[in-house]
Amino acid sequence: MEESVPEDEAGEYAHLVVFSAEKAGMASVDKAHINKVIYEMSKDSACFKSLQEQGKRTTDKIQATREKIASVDEHSLQLALHRVNQLVDKLTQQRKLERLYCVIDMDMFYAAVEMRDNPKLIGKPVAVGGMSMICTANYEARRFGVRSAMPGFMAKKLCPQLIFVKTNFQKYKHVSMQVKNIFLEYDENLSMMSLDEAKLDLTEYIDSRLGTDKPFEDRMSYAETVVNEIRSRVAKTTRLTCSAGISSSKLLAKVASDINKPNGQCKVPHVIEEMIEFTHALQIRKIPGIGKVSERVLTEAFGIKTVGDLWGKRAICYHLCTENQIERKYLHWHKKQQYNTYYDYCRLYANLLVCYE
Repeated sequence: MEESVPEDEAGEYAHLVVFSAEKAGMASVDKAHINKVIYEMSKDSACFKSLQEQGKRTTDKIQATREKIASVDEHSLQLALHRVNQLVDKLTQQRKLERLYCVIDMDMFYAAVEMRDNPKLIGKPVAVGGMSMICTANYEARRFGVRSAMPGFMAKKLCPQLIFVKTNFQKYKHVSMQVKNIFLEYDENLSMMSLDEAKLDLTEYIDSRLGTDKPFEDRMSYAETVVNEIRSRVAKTTRLTCSAGISSSKLLAKVASDINKPNGQCKVPHVIEEMIEFTHALQIRKIPGIGKVSERVLTEAFGIKTVGDLWGKRAICYHLCTENQIERKYLHWHKKQQYNTYYDYCRLYANLLVCYE
């Protein structure tokens, strides 16, 4: 008879490892089964014991936080609400939604290159890497829970028919340069965040095509056409697909690039009310900088699962931070880069939630 696995223990351990996180193409996977496999294949390792200890520390922190929340009086809560609203007002006054950004992300890049060069792999579960570590997996493999950063031996357990292909970074760099050369025609100052992802500011390019006298809504709509053109050129040149996000916020463009994967694009509404509605619906894990442990603290201690939840509970979150922490973090990020949208505030504040003493 097969030994049963403690569901809570398996789920808690899986919550700590990066390779159990959901990626595009994994929405329908059996998470309980994946957690069980990860647990069974890890439980005797030193890493498992270390992560168990980390999990216990997180559990203790969650319990301590719940006790702090329960002890907060209404007067303190109202004072915190007033102060955090002042911080929001400060960011709102600096809001300048005048640029047109897009983030373009190649779809399952390494695996897609290998499938292009070996059509026999098409339709089969493929992982690029080896038994020790996987760099990426195609969508067929992701349906079994296989993903990047996962040990190959664990992926093989999840998907016995998985085909491994050795990495060829020279080839990937060549294709990446082909893609970059296309992007450079639209933004000569683009930022390549990796071999398969780029951030472009399309403002000057669109102004040169439309002129600067057009309403921003028209320019934003034209950005959709431009991004579709870029994606078509990438497909024609490389025979690979890519997905994109378009927004007047760099961060929202990044988030949006993952929404219509694969081979799609998403434009975030420019109207402030619609932008807020968009951000409120986002799962907290979608915010860059919020990892698995932070997500657990936010969910289990504060009851925060979405950005909308975060906004609704901003007072108690602020109360558990010190004002110096908030201002210091705010000033540090603000000097580094201009964070000037509602979503940027949420990223700022969501990160602070797990920094309190």
